[in-house]
Amino acid sequence: MAAAAACFSSWQGRLSQVQDGGASLRQMLLEPLQADAIFSLGYRDEDRCDTAERCGVSARLHGLNISHVRMWRMPTARELAERLEALPHWPSILSAFQTRRVDCRRIGSSSSSSSPYNCSGLFHSNTIFSPVLGSTFNLHELFGLRQCLDAIATAEATLRGGRKYERVVHTRIEYHWLVAHPPLRLLDPQYVWLPSGEDYGGGFNDRHAVLSRAAAEIYLGKRWDAIISGEIMRIDPQLRGGRVLNALAIQGDYLVRSILGDANVEVRRFASVQALRCCVGPCFTTACYKRVLPTIQDLLYLQSLARQHEMMATSNWTAVPAPLLQAATRLTRAAFDAKGDDSATL
Repeated sequence: MAAAAACFSSWQGRLSQVQDGGASLRQMLLEPLQADAIFSLGYRDEDRCDTAERCGVSARLHGLNISHVRMWRMPTARELAERLEALPHWPSILSAFQTRRVDCRRIGSSSSSSSPYNCSGLFHSNTIFSPVLGSTFNLHELFGLRQCLDAIATAEATLRGGRKYERVVHTRIEYHWLVAHPPLRLLDPQYVWLPSGEDYGGGFNDRHAVLSRAAAEIYLGKRWDAIISGEIMRIDPQLRGGRVLNALAIQGDYLVRSILGDANVEVRRFASVQALRCCVGPCFTTACYKRVLPTIQDLLYLQSLARQHEMMATSNWTAVPAPLLQAATRLTRAAFDAKGDDSATL
């Protein structure tokens, strides 16, 4: 019986981006983690499918052994707006978005599905309340994470006789893994482990996380729950102050940092070994980056450090030794900072 669950949360249409039916995900992610595959998949009315069978989930993910799938309808922007407007703290949220730098107003809409709000001053039209305030899909993502947590609980109750998973990994279905995910025994469960890089707006990378079961309740469930309950007014520093002046810091990455900080959960990093594949369907933004691959000498050095650590490791988890972590981090940073020269070396 697997000790870990890997939950993928996405719009079901993005399953078309999964390479080789998920075989590489199985080899690079699930097998190294020894994790069950659990899916939280949203569907839109126009998708014309509302179950895993009708959406062809198993056929499109034929390279995976799927433990559990939870399907959920993606509400329209208008429906999300109606839900938020029914919250007692919504007037305070909207007031915080009416400053000299950011301005969101209710103007109504002729469409039965679009948001009745118009905003200016946002960064890429993205906020933690989009597509109500903004045009991205952050609320859908947060609701999908909450569904991930519920799917994990269902799997524990129905497939594991009530036995909880020890570790939970949340990740993106669109990730392409360059090498295998670090084994869980190297990632101390008292921390939340995030991949290096892609911390936007002063926040934390929100695309992948390695969690204890207790931390999964916070990471997967607390963001949506805080918005609905009103705790977000205390947790987010700008909403707490009643004024949104930094558009970058009212996005999803910063919310991860605020939620984990509020719960006193410490974060540690491992070197990124994955990248998002190109978008299909709605995308936040697109960009092209050049990276310098490490030399064979660099890789052999990292391999030798890893093998030394394997010889020292016990059956219990152990922290990544400082020389290995420092070398991997330095190499990763050099690759991300390189401009095409030979600077990405140890």
